[in-house]
Amino acid sequence: MPKLRSMKIQNRLILSFLLMIIIPTIGIFLMVSKFYERILVEKLNGSVHQMLIQMTNNINNTIYIVTSSSTIICLSDEIERQLAAERGGREDAWRVYQGYRLVAGRLKEIQNSVLNSFNAEMAVLDFAGRVYRVNTYSQLDAAAMGRIRNSGWFRRTVALNGRAYWSNEGRELFPDYPAAAGGVTFARLIKGNRNTGGSGLLVIYIPKTAFWKDTNHGGDRKFGTVWLLDKDRRVISADNPQSYSRSDQLRILDQLGNVDNVRQAVIRVRRVKTIVNSYPIDRANWTFVHLIPYDVVMKEVYRLEKQVYLLQLVLLALLVALSIAIARNLTQPIRQLQRKMIALQHGDFTAQVRIDSCEELNDLGNSFNTMSARMDDLMKKIQAETRMKEMAHLRALQAQINPHFLFNTLNSIKWLATMSGTEHTANMITELGRLLEATLYRDDEMISIAAEIDLLHSYIALQRMRYGEGFRFENRIADGRILNNRIPKFTLQPLVENALIHGIAGLSAGIIILSGELTPAGVMLEIRDNGSGIPPEKLSELLAREDRHQGRFSRIGLKNVHERLRLKFGAPYGITVQSELNEGTAVQVLIPLITEESVS
Repeated sequence: MPKLRSMKIQNRLILSFLLMIIIPTIGIFLMVSKFYERILVEKLNGSVHQMLIQMTNNINNTIYIVTSSSTIICLSDEIERQLAAERGGREDAWRVYQGYRLVAGRLKEIQNSVLNSFNAEMAVLDFAGRVYRVNTYSQLDAAAMGRIRNSGWFRRTVALNGRAYWSNEGRELFPDYPAAAGGVTFARLIKGNRNTGGSGLLVIYIPKTAFWKDTNHGGDRKFGTVWLLDKDRRVISADNPQSYSRSDQLRILDQLGNVDNVRQAVIRVRRVKTIVNSYPIDRANWTFVHLIPYDVVMKEVYRLEKQVYLLQLVLLALLVALSIAIARNLTQPIRQLQRKMIALQHGDFTAQVRIDSCEELNDLGNSFNTMSARMDDLMKKIQAETRMKEMAHLRALQAQINPHFLFNTLNSIKWLATMSGTEHTANMITELGRLLEATLYRDDEMISIAAEIDLLHSYIALQRMRYGEGFRFENRIADGRILNNRIPKFTLQPLVENALIHGIAGLSAGIIILSGELTPAGVMLEIRDNGSGIPPEKLSELLAREDRHQGRFSRIGLKNVHERLRLKFGAPYGITVQSELNEGTAVQVLIPLITEESVS
């Protein structure tokens, strides 16, 4: 929930749209898919049920025909006597031939009339190893006959004493017949009507087509696989024997349990879900089993699901695009308002937003515009009041001309006029007039650095008349960009005066150097002297106290200059002082880059 609350409105809207669309769509799809699956399974079960009933009837009919046909041979006294006579008589070619004609003739009659449609093959085996077939006669050797006598199907057939025995064994009697796996052999004792111990066996091989001829599916997976189980649950015939191994067959029968009671079940064969149907074959005590993979049954459903999935993906992509477009349309005015608020936060009080959206957002935008306009007016009023305060403060500072300075200066003029001619006196009065004019009559607060240097030269000229040639002033600023930069009036004069009074006072060769350079922060001016320097303990207090020296031109000291610059331009502009004892002092003034064009 905290992450959801901190999520952007646009993402919330998109997520909400998707949840409202995807969940119902998936739910409806699953319901329709299950409904369609159930209907398809029921429909398939119905069609398979009808087909299996048809196949069951066909198998019962085939069993009936084969059993009825076998009765003609097995209960024939003539054939029984012939087999018995040959078994006990002397081997004679003519008798053998006559016996073959008798037995083969009867077999041919039955095969052509009754079993012709089955493509079945018949053989009569007497106990002496003679094999009679419709078109062939053969004599088994003792070893081959011994193997047959010891086989399970032979012994079971004899033990049944005339009753039919069905299996998938006994195919050794039909070596020339195609070994099509899945066929069934029928065996019965020939004993005639005399209730003897029997003279031989009738063996009929029925190919699997006799049972599955009406299905015509050829092992197609669409139909599935069918088995015939005898009463001992052995697979005696299968339409596609290669589809399942013997181990698979055993596992399937184990899962089915009592197959006689099963009508339909769903089991897993090699991890494959399989539907199993079973039906009893009453005439032979068999069970007919039909197996079909579940995915074959559900193939149409799966195909429909894929189509629906594809359609859902297309619709989902369209809905996502539509959701994003709607969310952006709703949140665009909010983002626009947010950008303007950030601009307002960074000092752009002229920021205005134009919103053409719903009524609520329009009202919010109008309220922001009103607030921004009022803040802009307020800031303009504050700036105007600040400038007025600065002007008043400057005028007050300018008005603080020290009367002692005027007295000393005028006294110097008097003595100079006494000792020299009037030319020097005129020059001194002229320089003093320039300073007094700049102080008392000019209202321009910002002047060029070049004009500020001119005031410095007037001040230096007056100080030379007072102190003589005991110091030198050097101006090393030649860059026109620096000279044209604007600076508050009387910013440099107090600093030079401070160097004269506190820096080089008492030196016979004092030097004051004015230099400047352009920096990324603005214009850096430096006034350096070669005086005695300032002790470290007093250096930190220099900008925190006023200079009350009585001989100053005005009472604008370092502190006042620093405060004026900070008030005017803000941090980081102002004064920094660097000094070391006996190494001199450097006062640095940092002001912004302001040209006359930018001021105008």
